[in-house]
Amino acid sequence: MHAPTRNVTRSQPVLMKYLVTPWGRRHPRFVARIHFAAGIVVLGVAVLLLSLGYSLRVSLLYWLVAIPLAGAALHFWIAYHLRRSI
Repeated sequence: MHAPTRNVTRSQPVLMKYLVTPWGRRHPRFVARIHFAAGIVVLGVAVLLLSLGYSLRVSLLYWLVAIPLAGAALHFWIAYHLRRSI
């Protein structure tokens, strides 16, 4: 027979254990809002770098945009998983 799956707690992804502090786990709504806002800011920086690369015709800036985009994706991922854990 299989065990019932109704009241089983979900396991956290490994990255969440390292990226979210214990205080952040106790206050997931607040920390999720902060990560969502930070993701928007970092996404704005990426768009600014992208526009500067286009206007200055510097191809290196296009590759540098990948760094803030990855950071923004990480912030949105953390916010998503924190909101899901509520």
